[in-house]
Amino acid sequence: MTDAVRPALTAVLGVLAVAITGCGGGSGVGGSASPDVASVLKGKIAFTLTRQNASSNVAVLTLPDRTIQELTTDGNSGEPVWSPDGRKIAYSYLTGDYDIRVMRADGTRQRSLTSDGSSQSPTWSPDGTRIAFAGYRGTDFRDLAIYVMNADGSDVKRLTRGTRAYYMQPAWSPDGGEIAFACCRTGDAEIYVMNSDGTNVRRLTREPRDDDQPAWSPDGSRIAFHSLRSDWHGVYVMNRDGGGVRLVYGGAAATQALRPAWAPNGRQIALSGGGIVAVSADGDPHPRQLTEPGWMEVHAAPDWWGRRPATASRDDAGQNTPSLVMGTVARQPWLPLG
Repeated sequence: MTDAVRPALTAVLGVLAVAITGCGGGSGVGGSASPDVASVLKGKIAFTLTRQNASSNVAVLTLPDRTIQELTTDGNSGEPVWSPDGRKIAYSYLTGDYDIRVMRADGTRQRSLTSDGSSQSPTWSPDGTRIAFAGYRGTDFRDLAIYVMNADGSDVKRLTRGTRAYYMQPAWSPDGGEIAFACCRTGDAEIYVMNSDGTNVRRLTREPRDDDQPAWSPDGSRIAFHSLRSDWHGVYVMNRDGGGVRLVYGGAAATQALRPAWAPNGRQIALSGGGIVAVSADGDPHPRQLTEPGWMEVHAAPDWWGRRPATASRDDAGQNTPSLVMGTVARQPWLPLG
C-alpha cells in the first residue's frame, strides 16, 4: 500500500492523521500555540478523537468554555462533517470496509447510508440534498473514486473516471457548482477541481511533493490545502484557480499542519497540529490552541459549521464575481453560538 492510500483508507479516522498524508516536512510559518482562545473564539467544532487503544470517535468541541462531548462510542468513527443546516453530522465508520453514516447533531439516530464496497470522506452539497464521498465498489482499493448520492443514501453515482489514480478527499464548493479533490494521477497527490456532475476536470497544483486535503473558503474564492512541498507539513491557501499560493502555517517550527477547515468568517482556519488549533488565514506564527489532547490522544480532522457571509459566483464569461447570500448556511466546521 502506498502512502497515497494510507490517509484515504486508514488515517481517515484520525489514528494516523497527524503522521501520514499524501501519496508518498525547511522553514515556514509556525510557532508555539497560544492558549488564550477562550476570550477570542466561539462556536462548535466537530472532530475525530483517537485514543491510545486506536479507538476513534466523533466529538464536538464547544467554545469558549472548551468542553468536549463524544457523540459516538463505537470506537470506529471519524471524519465528521456538519450538514448545511447544522442539524446532522455525516461521518466515516469502519466495519471491515468504510461506510458513510449520518446522525443528529446531538449524536442520536445514527444510521448507515452506504453498504456497498468502501465509502469514506463525506462532504455535503450546500443545499444539503446530496453527499459526495470517496470510495471503491470492487475489491481493489487502488480504484478509489469520487461518488455522489442523495442525502438519504439513494441514487449513488460515480463522478470520476480512470483506475488506480486514488481520487480522494472531496470538498464541495459553497456555490454548489464544483468539487475539489486530491488525486495521484501523476504519482504524487495534487489538487484538482471538477464540476459537481464530474465534468470539466482541472488540475490546480503542480508540485513534486504531495498537495492534498482541499477545503473551500466560505465565500468560495480560495482553497486551503495541506502540502509537503517544503519537506514539512504545511497548510497553504490558493485562489480557486490555483494561483496566489501562500503558506499559512507549517514548517520546522510546527509539529503538524493537517486537515484545514475554515471558520465561517473566512479569517481563521482550524487544523490538526498537536490537537486542534486555529490560525489566521493570512498566515500566523502564533496559533491558538483549541484542544489539549490527553496522554496518547490524537485530535484530528476538524469541521466547522456556520453562516457564510458571501459566495463567489461565476458570471456568463466564467469570471468569479462576489455575490452576497443572506440568511443561508454553508458546510463549515464552526457552529457559532452568538
